Amino acid sequence: MSGTVPIYADITLSNRQYRIHELTDRDHEQLHEYAQSQFIQMARASVNPDSPHYHPTMAVALAEAAEIVWFRPPGRRFIAKRNGTWRLLWQSLHLENLSFEDFIKAVDKSDNREIDVAFEHFNRINKSDSSKKVDPNLPQPEKVVFESEILSTGG
Repeated sequence: MSGTVPIYADITLSNRQYRIHELTDRDHEQLHEYAQSQFIQMARASVNPDSPHYHPTMAVALAEAAEIVWFRPPGRRFIAKRNGTWRLLWQSLHLENLSFEDFIKAVDKSDNREIDVAFEHFNRINKSDSSKKVDPNLPQPEKVVFESEILSTGG
């Protein structure tokens, strides 16, 4: 048998069925863009647009944002926030007919156990696998640690 077998897991959130898939290269790019946009929004909110410091601050922020990847600090901090975790999950579901905003509305009332199970599947599906051919010179994703885990461990 040639080719690869798709890796996925079926989950339930707020009484709706979804299928988590392994993140694709496109998913990683979109997650990088999400983390970068969050960084730029944070910079924009930190300085008054009428301030003489606004344009220099934004120039630095834009340059720094271009280097951000979602699975390393500071990008990981944006993914660890509530909307970031929803974005990560939404990205792995490959939903073509449900926008990110509509997904949040649909699942934001999910109970914590459903969410925990979803991310257990996410981490299992997207774990580093030594049998996968990857460029060892590129940074590799780590296990995703969420804001709730950090707060519960005091870290």
